Amino acid sequence: MKQADFVAGLNISRSYLSKLETGEEQPGRDLLIRMSHEFNVSLDWLTSGSGDAVPARAINEQEALLLMAFRSLPPDEAETHLKLMLQRANKDRLDQ
Repeated sequence: MKQADFVAGLNISRSYLSKLETGEEQPGRDLLIRMSHEFNVSLDWLTSGSGDAVPARAINEQEALLLMAFRSLPPDEAETHLKLMLQRANKDRLDQ
């Protein structure tokens, strides 16, 4: 990919990209999120190199809504809901 295409897709300047490349600047949260969406890679992989590069995608509208709702929760509430859902899923597997 050419630098011109990269900066245009992310709406940043070439000089800012140069500063990112040399370590003079660090990308902010918004830029990291835009990069994640633009290049279809997970934020974890982009920032740390860990996990899967390609993020999980919802397979239907219901999953997409669930994911959107989960992401909008405060971290402590998200953790509580996740634990409840996993408990329910495991119970349902045991009942089968």
